Amino acid sequence: MFKLAVNTLFAAQLQSAAELLGLLTKNGYQAEYAAELMGEFPIVAAPIAGALKMMATKNTSPMFTIDLIEKDLGYVIEVAATSHAEVPGALTARSSFQRAQELGLGSRNISALAAAFD
Repeated sequence: MFKLAVNTLFAAQLQSAAELLGLLTKNGYQAEYAAELMGEFPIVAAPIAGALKMMATKNTSPMFTIDLIEKDLGYVIEVAATSHAEVPGALTARSSFQRAQELGLGSRNISALAAAFD
């Protein structure tokens, strides 16, 4: 369960990173520059900074796939339901990863989530 909790935290951060990268690029920032700037802030963890760079360069070579993280989010949401816990962040993140699956990106790396916000 603990690993699922950590993956859920990661997924929520990835979802925020992808949507903000999309927002910035739609408002005049070059993707690579925006990813670099966001990654320089100390509150952005190294794995998120790395994912941002991969998103910006559209590197989606599978390492940790969208399908796998979406499955983990589903497990967390199931456990939350049975234990009467609220996980709105997990629900939001799962919705974004499901949108990426609908775009045919399930077998791609989590960095492909950025395509859902292009």
